[in-house]
Amino acid sequence: FNDYIKTGLDFYNSGDLEKAEENFKTAVDLKPSHYFPQYYIGLIYYAKKEYYTAEEYYLSALANGADKALTYYALGVNAYADNNYDAAVIYLNTALEEDPDKYKDKISFLLERIESEKMDDDLYMDYEIDTESDLETEYEGDEETDIEYEDEDIEYEDEDEDEYDEYDEYNEDEFNEDFGGKWE
Repeated sequence: FNDYIKTGLDFYNSGDLEKAEENFKTAVDLKPSHYFPQYYIGLIYYAKKEYYTAEEYYLSALANGADKALTYYALGVNAYADNNYDAAVIYLNTALEEDPDKYKDKISFLLERIESEKMDDDLYMDYEIDTESDLETEYEGDEETDIEYEDEDIEYEDEDEDEYDEYDEYNEDEFNEDFGGKWE
């Protein structure tokens, strides 16, 4: 067990996540109730942006005795990365309750950022709703009140598609600058 943990840590620290994962999973097979390899497997899945699986391993590590403040902090960061702000707030606040000083500054920063991003999302949603209502009221004075909208199939030539791709990239960059990199 200890050899697999040590080897897994060596691979993890060198950036070879695949071999690290193999060693940690072997350690879990040998001692399923030990938190340490489960926590590191959670870190590996977080690095792979497989947030659901990372959360499962963090929770398993927590259930098997992992440091609560550390693990709740990891769960909060994981949920934040997955844009699951409600869960992130719960996990981060729980980490603060477990050890008010350990991650205080980092957690405070993340909680402020979450609040800011939630406000940005609310403003964006309000803007979308207002835009839709503006379009609806624009046609109130028309004789025909029941207007049906149909999607048009538009085909672009190859060279035109490149122009639209450039335009989309421009919008993505502009959006990232305005809203802190939340383009999806």
